[in-house]
Amino acid sequence: MRLLSFTEIQSRWRRRWRAVSVILALTMLFEGPVLAQSSTVFGTITYHDGRPAVQILVVIGQNFRYTDGGGRYKIDGVPPGRQHMVCKRGSAILWQGDVDIAGPQMRLNQRLP
Repeated sequence: MRLLSFTEIQSRWRRRWRAVSVILALTMLFEGPVLAQSSTVFGTITYHDGRPAVQILVVIGQNFRYTDGGGRYKIDGVPPGRQHMVCKRGSAILWQGDVDIAGPQMRLNQRLP
């Protein structure tokens, strides 16, 4: 086994750091557009008489959240485009329909029948 000189060690570390720098730069370059391609969807679910719909499961595409005590929900990471939205309590579907998701944030309020 041969001992490496200080210059050889420096050279190897420089090459490794260059590779790490390139990988980090590429990760940062591609991470921005991926994050920009999803939306945060929020809103309020109410019953037909205006009361907030509490603990309703709101599903948009593959993402979901339950409404809070005021009927409010917030779902991060929703892909843009046409998505199917479902509001349900237990196994009962209270409302469903297609919604168009656009922009980084979108308000979708829904009144249940």
